[in-house]
Amino acid sequence: MRSGDRFLKFWGTLAETWIVQESRSPMLEQPVTDTEWCCEFYDEIYSDLYLSQSPNEDLASTLGFLEEVLHIVPGDTVFDQCCGIGRISIPLASRRRCRIIGVDQSAAYVEQAQSLSQEMNLVSSFVQADAYAFVTEEPCDAAFNWYASCGNNRDDRVNRQMFERAYESLRPGGWFACDYLNVPRLFGDGCKSVELHHEGPQGNFTAHWQSTPVFETGMLQVEVTLTSVDGSQRITKTGESRLYMPHELIGLLSQCGFSSFRLYGSSSRAPLTSDSGHCIVVCKKPE
Repeated sequence: MRSGDRFLKFWGTLAETWIVQESRSPMLEQPVTDTEWCCEFYDEIYSDLYLSQSPNEDLASTLGFLEEVLHIVPGDTVFDQCCGIGRISIPLASRRRCRIIGVDQSAAYVEQAQSLSQEMNLVSSFVQADAYAFVTEEPCDAAFNWYASCGNNRDDRVNRQMFERAYESLRPGGWFACDYLNVPRLFGDGCKSVELHHEGPQGNFTAHWQSTPVFETGMLQVEVTLTSVDGSQRITKTGESRLYMPHELIGLLSQCGFSSFRLYGSSSRAPLTSDSGHCIVVCKKPE
């Protein structure tokens, strides 16, 4: 099968459900109260492009950071909220001999994570469920939410629900880490277009990623355009994330009961500045 045909076959069943957002007056629209776009945005190709391709040195730095700030020791139970394919939690379990409980809305991601975990003989449980509602059956010693996997709703009350579930999943004294967009940097020169090339079972194509702050809604709109290598097929998909300043993230987490806040700009434990590539919030569930 030609590359263009594979591209069309893979995306054809999804194309009708993707939405290209148009500018609308905020006075005429209600706040978004669902995140159904996430189910379509975070698919197998997103995994191939962004979840499976992180440089090893970045992963090693992230693992070391989480082990330290979450105080993870062998035998701990760690909750990976929005776990994806287990890009972080599986090597974390291997390094620290801890038990992982992961949740993600994508059945394909969960299946891949569970399969790899079993191959490595790790003690883990990956569950396909809504992270806004999922609470672990037993209290965890630590938890994290990585790759800006929260804040995908225009309603702050909905976004807070994910943090509430993390809080409820922790034992008293457990630590939580949230990796989010560094909005001050985005307001500068952080919103640059990115182009990636993919070769895989779904075909060969180019993905053009463009992020744009929408000040009327307080959201960062992300538009990804997928073009087959021969140019015959072109599909656009969109998503959005809330433009939370660091103090606003702390505010949401405080409302859930978290305390002892610390801010970092990267997994190297660099302090948060307006130029940092990340905004990482570390906090604790009180004893």
